[in-house]
Amino acid sequence: MVLHPVLSFLSLAVFDGLLILDMMIQRALIGCFLNGEPHWYRVSFPGFWYPVRAMLTNATIFMLVAVSAERFRAVCYPLSKRQVGSTCVATGPQHFKRILLT
Repeated sequence: MVLHPVLSFLSLAVFDGLLILDMMIQRALIGCFLNGEPHWYRVSFPGFWYPVRAMLTNATIFMLVAVSAERFRAVCYPLSKRQVGSTCVATGPQHFKRILLT
């Protein structure tokens, strides 16, 4: 599946915006305006804030790599045929298999 360039840049902007919002909440609001960490933050950090931050960071890195790879292919190989009907399917824990849809 090939993402439209506008959609990939939009999703990258959304992930970056959410990551910036998360950092603003954790650094500015809790670090500067509140004296110490409130109880709700200490309780919710291991189960909510840390996994959310990790998912947003991973999504941002993945989208940055995907956009970079797509731009590299578009600049270096502008006349090559793009496989629009292909997708990657997980066949095992670390093995991916490319299947052409007809």
